[in-house]
Amino acid sequence: MKTKEELYTDLVDKRKKFKFPEGLKNPSEIESGIYDKEDHIGPWSKWQGNLNAEIMLIGQDWGSEKYYLDNKGDHDDYGITNSRMKEVFGLLGIDVGLLNTPNKDASCSQTSF
Repeated sequence: MKTKEELYTDLVDKRKKFKFPEGLKNPSEIESGIYDKEDHIGPWSKWQGNLNAEIMLIGQDWGSEKYYLDNKGDHDDYGITNSRMKEVFGLLGIDVGLLNTPNKDASCSQTSF
């Protein structure tokens, strides 16, 4: 039986190989995948990156290919999506920090994106 980590790696591999419908691009296709080097489903997955989280926020961002290229495949700390995710967890009393400087202390160690 595979571990959670192995199953997650399989899922990441499937996402990287998936051919999105016309009008959408897989990050692995943009600029030959130059910015799709992380072993995560997407940029937010590495924010906390805890597969054993008690709380897991799952969502979809509607960023453009231009945004992706301008930010070299990453997301800025103060974009609307990141600010709202931080706000939602703040309502629960959890300080997740910022995307590029996550707060991984005991108060949010059970949080994953």
